[in-house]
Amino acid sequence: MRAPPRARTIPSVTTATSGARVAVSSDAPTRVYDLLLARAATQANADVTIDEVIIGLTWTLCRASADDDGPARIGLAMTPQQPTRVLPWPGTLAGRPLAEIAPWLRSWSPHEATVGMAAANVAIRQKKGTP
Repeated sequence: MRAPPRARTIPSVTTATSGARVAVSSDAPTRVYDLLLARAATQANADVTIDEVIIGLTWTLCRASADDDGPARIGLAMTPQQPTRVLPWPGTLAGRPLAEIAPWLRSWSPHEATVGMAAANVAIRQKKGTP
């Protein structure tokens, strides 16, 4: 007789903006996105705002800082190879919360996804002593 399958625990994190628990799927191929977005939504990143986004020929840079006057944090992502003529959001990203821009990494627009990935990479980089 076979043993019944063990119930799997789906990890979750608490978001900083709403305090809601967000489930992180362990089987989905997009799990890495779930983990990156969960990291961007943690309390440690609640006060992080975007200072600057630069889309270069090879790299996209997102520079952000927290309210604690610590050093700027930087995230990079590879810029899409196809150029774009018009972006609907230039000049509107500075001052926005990191947790608001990071979900763009799921966008079907390659340039939005790149900016979202650079923002998510900012969330990975933590100050010393931060989990």
